[in-house]
Amino acid sequence: MKREHSILLVSVLFLGILIIAGCTSKEVTSAKVYIQQDDWEKAQEQLEQAVVMYPEDAEAHALLGEAYARKGEFEKMNKEFEASLAINSNHAERITYVREKNWVENFNRGVAKVKANAFAEALDQFKKCEIIDPKRPDSFKNAAFVYLRMDSTDKAIENYETVLKLEPEDTKVMLQLGSLYYDLKDYEKSIATMDRILAIEPDNIEAISQKAFAFDSMGESEKAFEAYSDALQKKPGDPDLLFNLGRLHYMRKDYKEAINQFQEVLVTNPNDYEATLNIGNAYLSIAESHMSPLREGKEMTEQEIKDAKDKAIESYKEAIPFLEKAVEVKADDAATWTNLGVAYINAGEKDKGEAAFQKADEINQ
Repeated sequence: MKREHSILLVSVLFLGILIIAGCTSKEVTSAKVYIQQDDWEKAQEQLEQAVVMYPEDAEAHALLGEAYARKGEFEKMNKEFEASLAINSNHAERITYVREKNWVENFNRGVAKVKANAFAEALDQFKKCEIIDPKRPDSFKNAAFVYLRMDSTDKAIENYETVLKLEPEDTKVMLQLGSLYYDLKDYEKSIATMDRILAIEPDNIEAISQKAFAFDSMGESEKAFEAYSDALQKKPGDPDLLFNLGRLHYMRKDYKEAINQFQEVLVTNPNDYEATLNIGNAYLSIAESHMSPLREGKEMTEQEIKDAKDKAIESYKEAIPFLEKAVEVKADDAATWTNLGVAYINAGEKDKGEAAFQKADEINQ
């Protein structure tokens, strides 16, 4: 492949000398000879003189741009290429080739540096790519990735925004950008970015889910409920959506529905610690709701009192297996041991209850 490019270059230059010998300046002619000898330094000297003496010589500008490219002076390269193209398009194909070649070489170097965890050096390569061809989004995408690895979120966002100016319908970048806004607690921008995705891909589950999380974090529970429900219709059984919907029900003291959602999580992830713990705590909360009227001295019949106690005991018993499993998974959480002790005592298992309380005290010491 390299041999092909070399032959093509020599052939083009040779033909150029033959065909335009009569109207090519001696500076450009000399430069071409130096180029054939692969002496780009001397060729550059001749070409710099040529563009001053003959500013309307498109070929001189194009060749000078290539000379600058070989030295990595890409801003100067662009200036000369633009000057050449402004005069005519005779050298457009060669200009495109030189740009592409240099972009690919620097891009690949950047990727190699990323793999070597040399992020500052990788960023330098991608920035060169941005100069070489500012219309190619991949330079900015990779720069954003590197900035994130360097904990420079603001710079990553700037680069993703640039990508979207170049590719306004790149929903993958929008999702990354929206997630960054969410991490920064800029929930309104996160939601707005998700809405941009949904305008293009109405069924994009990641965007719907992220929007739900943002509403949830903003305290917009009604909108969060709606968004979670919408997301679950499109992605039934998703454990993260189910968990967060369960958490919202829990916060609303709708403990039975919260338990249903957390149980759905355990269908997919039977060892999910938080879902298991929350079911146990939800049963405790139900038990406490039955006992609350008694503790408050509310006027009740003997049958109502008996029914309340029986329901509370049943809920305490239902809490036990989930709290037991929770302390198996995470044995160093004093609060969970305390809750387990409460469940044991109220379910009539005094010895187990006291042992659980003792374990909580040991952890707290």
